[in-house]
Amino acid sequence: MLYLAERPNRVDRGSPEVPRTVDDLITRFWGGATPSRARSIWQPVVDVIETPQAYLLRAEIAGVNPDDIEVTLVGDTLTMRGEKVIEERLDDQTTHLNERMAGRFERSFALPTSVSPKDIEAEARHGVLVIKVMKAKEAQPHKVAIRTS
Repeated sequence: MLYLAERPNRVDRGSPEVPRTVDDLITRFWGGATPSRARSIWQPVVDVIETPQAYLLRAEIAGVNPDDIEVTLVGDTLTMRGEKVIEERLDDQTTHLNERMAGRFERSFALPTSVSPKDIEAEARHGVLVIKVMKAKEAQPHKVAIRTS
């Protein structure tokens, strides 16, 4: 599976590896964002699984209203976009720690074989969005009978 918009979602602070690009350096230091935008960039982590008949994408969307997510397929590119909103702060409260991230997100995936655009299902359950994209009939494996003479 090839990612069209691959960006790291978590920072591995224990890695001794030297960042290779400025983007790697920013990701390592600020978790993928500049300090002023650190709380506005968030992307759900996604598992991509292939079966003989379909592709399954499982995205963690805890705290995201499923009505605020849009899933589209254009050609062989599947895109999910949406927004995670954190509750508004009250005037009389003091926040001592704020680790949750929020903001708009967009993830795109290039599917390597032809898929059936009519046979896509998406379901949100327990904070996980599951997208099932069926492969086109011609992309699914066929068992070939062997004749004997």
